[in-house]
Amino acid sequence: MEPLEDRTLKFALRAIDVVDRIPRGRAGDVVSTQFLESATSVGANWREAQGAASSNDFNYKVGICERESRESHYWLQIIFAWLLRGDREVVALGTEANELVSIFTSIGRKTSKKRTPKKPQQDP
Repeated sequence: MEPLEDRTLKFALRAIDVVDRIPRGRAGDVVSTQFLESATSVGANWREAQGAASSNDFNYKVGICERESRESHYWLQIIFAWLLRGDREVVALGTEANELVSIFTSIGRKTSKKRTPKKPQQDP
């Protein structure tokens, strides 16, 4: 399995290539900016999570990765429907965004279970 550092970097670089094909103009600029910010944020926040100061900090940053992956998928849906209908790279990036959501959701669930404090027992 490819390390997430590499996978998220490739995702960001592919996003940059897609953004370069979006026509300039008011709508294109907004969509490009939003998509590029979310797509490049995934890997940046994953790297931040690797140096987290605590398990809470790690979980918080993984949650950002999950949300940014979801947002990237949303913008890819717009790009696909509006501009690059039928574009294989946009479809592939959408699939990758969904897979990243699943990965970060799974990491978040596993790590949050580890830190869940046990409830004190109460007398009956």
